[in-house]
Amino acid sequence: MLKRTPEPELMDDLEQAVAYDEADFSTTDADFVERFFRFCPEPQRVVDLGCGPGNLALRIAAGCPDAEVLAVDGSEAMLARGRARRGASLEDRVRFAAHTLPDATLPQASFDAVVSN
Repeated sequence: MLKRTPEPELMDDLEQAVAYDEADFSTTDADFVERFFRFCPEPQRVVDLGCGPGNLALRIAAGCPDAEVLAVDGSEAMLARGRARRGASLEDRVRFAAHTLPDATLPQASFDAVVSN
């Protein structure tokens, strides 16, 4: 079993979340999602743990029109950034939820894939 080492702090501060969201991760995010689709070409349900502002969750949903993505993070400021970026076209398929792991209140569900970057 993999021992989880949580980050020492969440980016709860709006200023931190904005700075992170405005950083350019486009190349690494695109590479991650490209590799993801090689291993899981047509996912139906995906969970993104520690999603931050939703970079991966939004790219996965945009790249697979049938996928539903649950994007989980412990920071409401980060989740707010993701919700703001989601847009109407992905609103029904990308859901942002506040949880820190482990969390017994996280809905029990089966997923085709779990991502975390």
